[in-house]
Amino acid sequence: MSEFRVLQMAPPIEHQIKAMIALLKRYNWSRFGVVTSKMAGSKQFLKAVQELVTSNDDRSFKMKLVHHEQIDESSDEMGHIEKRLQALRNSEARIILLYSTTQRVRKIFEVAEKLGLLSEKYLWIGTQSVKGSMTTAIPPIQHGMLTINFHTLSNAMFPPADDVLPLIIGLAPKVSFTTYLCITVLNYKKL
Repeated sequence: MSEFRVLQMAPPIEHQIKAMIALLKRYNWSRFGVVTSKMAGSKQFLKAVQELVTSNDDRSFKMKLVHHEQIDESSDEMGHIEKRLQALRNSEARIILLYSTTQRVRKIFEVAEKLGLLSEKYLWIGTQSVKGSMTTAIPPIQHGMLTINFHTLSNAMFPPADDVLPLIIGLAPKVSFTTYLCITVLNYKKL
């Protein structure tokens, strides 16, 4: 046992994986791939995904991990990344769970863009560490990429500035009322 105590402020990776798997189930995405950066926790990430897939007791929805690549983007040789991502491209995976960091994913996405893996044919779902903040999103990125994000700030009662959900929720009543008003006016004119 270590003499040091570690307090993790981010949600455990298991919670993030459960959220990813719940998303797969919600949209009936049963076949998927996994891409991990060669970094601390990548083996645990893959193992936890495999365990959740194996323990899935929903008989109507069988998940299958169809491909996995571990990428060492610290290598100066871009050929390594290209070889790994080419194998991913040749697989049947179109939904890709991604375990990396904002900095590491840049090299991966540079090559993925060249191979067409950032097109509308693919959906990448990243862990919270992939997201970073809106100010660190530097191209290339996949438009529409999903990331698992838990509000873990001390002021977690208030959403961060880059969270669009409160904006959508705030606009919903206005849009609904405007729609109702338009329908009422149209019906009135018919009379």
